[in-house]
Amino acid sequence: MNNALKEIAAKYGVSEEKIPEILSGMKIKDAQKPSKPQLEGFEKICIMLQEGKPMAQALVMLLDEAKNGRAGKETSTNTPNAEEIDSFILTQAQRAADATLASLPQIAVEEHQRLKELFVQRYRQRIAQQLQDPEFRQQFQLAIEGQQMGKFNFLNSMTSNIALPSSSSSNS
Repeated sequence: MNNALKEIAAKYGVSEEKIPEILSGMKIKDAQKPSKPQLEGFEKICIMLQEGKPMAQALVMLLDEAKNGRAGKETSTNTPNAEEIDSFILTQAQRAADATLASLPQIAVEEHQRLKELFVQRYRQRIAQQLQDPEFRQQFQLAIEGQQMGKFNFLNSMTSNIALPSSSSSNS
């Protein structure tokens, strides 16, 4: 396998085991001597993989880009007609929709992580706030002293599950 391919893959965090799959998808037969356009295409695939795009989507996007690049060169002397413009716009709309759909799972994961972090932050804030309250400290000290004397007085005001949304209505 060509060292340039390995270097490109390493640069974008793509494992060497994926290189043959990428080359196969790009229909590169000689991995020892890829052409400059093939190396550029390989790098584009690696960039898309690093961005989280699935292999199949990255390969399709590269293929579409190659087709559109050739078509653009062939028709550059001709003025596109309305049908060609419509077709181009519809293709772009399809690609944009596909890219959005492909990114939805990652968006959901990021939102879930954000909510977990918000919960932990608020939880810690509440604990820190309560630990600073002189009345809580006094009750805590009394509870500890009571336990040491064989009494098991727990903090009555703090027995509800404050993490549950309905905790305020369950104390009645």
